[in-house]
Amino acid sequence: MMVAICDASALFREALATVVRSRGHRVACSVGVLADAVAAIERCDADVLLLNAALTDPNSLGRLRENVGLRVLLLTDWGGDGPAAAALEAGLADAVFDHAVALVTLERAVNGQLTAAPPLRRTVASPRCPDWLLTAREGEVIGLLLAGRSTDAIALALGVARSTVHTHVQSILRKLGAQSRIEAVSIYLAATTAPVG
Repeated sequence: MMVAICDASALFREALATVVRSRGHRVACSVGVLADAVAAIERCDADVLLLNAALTDPNSLGRLRENVGLRVLLLTDWGGDGPAAAALEAGLADAVFDHAVALVTLERAVNGQLTAAPPLRRTVASPRCPDWLLTAREGEVIGLLLAGRSTDAIALALGVARSTVHTHVQSILRKLGAQSRIEAVSIYLAATTAPVG
């Protein structure tokens, strides 16, 4: 399957691309602007566009709808889902998911196994890693890393010192066996989107 990824967070795009490739799929493009994704999709035959719902643009999505086989999956985060709901209702998207569950449904959507649009998922405070792996606070931190937040932004969001964030990040890296934030987010995404059973 050929997958196009469009999200403002370079960290999230890289992690998602890593997971997509690890599942045997190809990445058509990984860009931060919808217009770039549209141009890339017009040059190749992408099967799926994973698009951050905050980047929705009715004109661009309408143009993408001319690609008959393309599935558009909108990814939400805790920033709100108003544009996603509007795009889904207007028929400009096939489904809406939060970032943490996108890959679980990716192959089903492409294979036509999503016969009706699933209910719009409401936003959550942060994605959850298995309870036995990360603490609740580490889950919040990796959720903010997933959203592309810097150490300073995470410290501000959680009301803690930069050094506390650094300690949490180091603990996450150690627990996940990662060497970098990007690798940690990739491992996290792979673990939280792995099929159950």
